Amino acid sequence: MMDVSELKSIDNLQVRLTTQKQVELKLENYFNYTTDLIGIVFIYKEGDYFYYKNPPRIKAEEIRSMDWYEDILEQNIKNKVATLDCTDNFLFSVSRTSKAVSFAAIPDIGKQNNVELVYFAFRPNAFERIYSQLNLSDDWSIDITSQDGSSVLQSPTSASQMLLLREDDERSYGYQRYQNGKEDLLLTYYTVPNLKWRVTGSVPYKTLTRDIDIATRYVSIIFVIIAILFFSVFFGSSLSTVIMPVRNLIHEMKKVETGNFSICVPLTGKNEIGQLNRSFSDMVKRIKELIKKVEHKEKEKIQLEIKSLQYQINPHFLFNTLNTITTMADTYGVDNVKRMTESLTRLLINTLEKHGAYNTVEQSFELLRNYEYIMGVKYSGRFSVQYSYERDVRDAYLLKMIVQPILENAIIHGFEDVFMQLHIMIHACSNEGDLLITVADDGVGMSQQQILELLTNDAENKRGFNKLGIYNVHKRIQLNYGQQYGLEILQREPKGTEVRIRLPKLFREEE
Repeated sequence: MMDVSELKSIDNLQVRLTTQKQVELKLENYFNYTTDLIGIVFIYKEGDYFYYKNPPRIKAEEIRSMDWYEDILEQNIKNKVATLDCTDNFLFSVSRTSKAVSFAAIPDIGKQNNVELVYFAFRPNAFERIYSQLNLSDDWSIDITSQDGSSVLQSPTSASQMLLLREDDERSYGYQRYQNGKEDLLLTYYTVPNLKWRVTGSVPYKTLTRDIDIATRYVSIIFVIIAILFFSVFFGSSLSTVIMPVRNLIHEMKKVETGNFSICVPLTGKNEIGQLNRSFSDMVKRIKELIKKVEHKEKEKIQLEIKSLQYQINPHFLFNTLNTITTMADTYGVDNVKRMTESLTRLLINTLEKHGAYNTVEQSFELLRNYEYIMGVKYSGRFSVQYSYERDVRDAYLLKMIVQPILENAIIHGFEDVFMQLHIMIHACSNEGDLLITVADDGVGMSQQQILELLTNDAENKRGFNKLGIYNVHKRIQLNYGQQYGLEILQREPKGTEVRIRLPKLFREEE
């Protein structure tokens, strides 16, 4: 466009002809795809014009005086193409062309632009040619209407007149179904940007669904044939391969519901019924194993609890005897005997009382002090015990008789010789969300073989106070809380043993 604008101001004839040739080559490249271009006219502001393809038959002043020319200039919209629709071919002298589809636009290429308006003219059948190149079936028809509703290209069906759009519908494309009597059409529309022309297409619905209807008809026939064959074979074999096995399986399931696990289902066959029978048999077998495992676990738990109470021999007689000893010791001023008897009584009361199988950490440590006093008298004070616990675990609950057997084991087996002083430290704290109690001593220690035997064998210490044993404590914890809890025995350096008791940190007694 800048080259066309400069043509007016070029004085040198040779340069002007060269520039004009370049412009014509560019325009030829732009419109080489169509033979329907009648011509293009570039009208200058000072008058005169430059044309391409065919020369105009009227002067520039006559063009500038036309109403449509003045309307476009008044709108003064740059770079927007305005359609003049299909009008008389008033501008170009072309044989057999009395009509032309015309466009006009005001270019915007800067202040140096001398071109005021550009006019394009195409043959009326240009759109028909484009329509024919779409290779649509004969059932299709295309209408083209301009922005003001005038017809640019109209088909015999007048599809554009069937299209009903709301005034507030701003969509540039879409579709509708048109039904009127025998007519059943699909209408599609598209609004060309800038030109605001609407292209409306119509095609009968039966054309769109023709292939689908044929395919559906064939599929229906094939389906009916297959269904007849299938039901013939299925009915002949389902009685023996499906119905009877399913009835038998339902019968066996009802037996399991009543608690009878003696089932009898065939485990042969690779079909779904055979797989279902095998799955049902495996499920019943697994249930039986789980029941046995639960029964064994409960029996083992009860046995361990019974072992923890085996020392309860005639408790009323024992309490009465201890009360008598306490009274005698108080009478004769034997304080050590009185304190020892009171300590033993507290231990027995805690063990034999029926309400609750749990103590708090604070209560457990207080009972351990009573046990320490009794064992201290027995061993003439050859050991000392240091107690400590963190504040946040003071009220945490743990099973009774859990820490005492560990302390007992440390006292009985910790002495290396008669002259040795044994030191024991008992500490309770939080560890990774659990309650961790450690019993550490600086005694003779244990070998790895001894540690393994303690945790894998039900070997009781016959010389101990309560005959519980390390193994029973370990199993009792796991039966109550799970396999992730229990005892861990470690060797200390340079000597000694450390027993770690891991329990869940609970703050309410759970029977």
